[in-house]
Amino acid sequence: MSNSSYHHGDLKNALIEAGIEMVNEGGTENFLPFEYFKQLVIRYNKENGKTLSIEEQEIQIIKMWAIVHGISSIATMKNVSWNKKWEEQLHLLLY
Repeated sequence: MSNSSYHHGDLKNALIEAGIEMVNEGGTENFLPFEYFKQLVIRYNKENGKTLSIEEQEIQIIKMWAIVHGISSIATMKNVSWNKKWEEQLHLLLY
């Protein structure tokens, strides 16, 4: 975290409010991608017969967000090149 030049984009996220908690007790509208991940985690666990604690489900959401955010950051960096098409490789990167 000490490399401030890497985290320069964090300022644009300053207005995002995201509650990672599985239960939104604040009553405020949550950041849509987090809500999507929450619903995905709930559905995935239900369909696969997993009974995870709320804390374990929250960890799943954080992991998913970190993977997507990391891939997005790398794919959109100006000086990063790859001889593959990101769209064709996403399924490999996400699993």
